[in-house]
Amino acid sequence: MYWMWGKGMLFQCNKVKEIWKMAPVQWDGIAHLSWWIAIQEAQDSRGVEDQVNLTINILWQIWKARNDREFNHKEKEPFKVIEKALKEWIEFEEANKGKDSRKS
Repeated sequence: MYWMWGKGMLFQCNKVKEIWKMAPVQWDGIAHLSWWIAIQEAQDSRGVEDQVNLTINILWQIWKARNDREFNHKEKEPFKVIEKALKEWIEFEEANKGKDSRKS
């Protein structure tokens, strides 16, 4: 299967592994069951909010690419997934410059 379902789809299938190799963020152990806990803990730490936000955007782009393939029969190359995630993350950061963080 090209895109595996569930956690495998986000981290372990071959296409997604290529995406994570190209990603500008890296997480130790992200492919394990505790990946979401690790991201949440990092979000609570200072100085990693950008990394967390970009990681979440990459996960979202992986999900959308999978759906595009499954439902629209459109294939997206791994570098395009990263490119789209970076573009949208930069746009989000620019749009929110000077605004208070959502964290209280």
